[in-house]
Amino acid sequence: MEIELVNAEPSLIEDYKREITRFIRNGMITLNEWNSKFKKFRDKSGYSIIHYLIASENNLDTFITMNPIMLKNKKVLQKRFGVKIQDPNEFVKENKGVENRK
Repeated sequence: MEIELVNAEPSLIEDYKREITRFIRNGMITLNEWNSKFKKFRDKSGYSIIHYLIASENNLDTFITMNPIMLKNKKVLQKRFGVKIQDPNEFVKENKGVENRK
């Protein structure tokens, strides 16, 4: 199985590949989907898509990210995996019980 990565941190490559392999074996995604689409969801913080898929596995309601690629594609991801994607500002606005501290 040849899992492709984009500008991955060398010390995390094996961890990334292990998680991606697990998602493929569990039927969450296919190898082709990863290599043709999801591998491009990397930002300066790394592969937020991996954390999002873990959130989906754990049936979380919301995933907060600043990853511009994920935010741009959030409707498709939300429909496919069932976890809402929000940037931090959206999350705070929606959860008015959270007070801003000065």
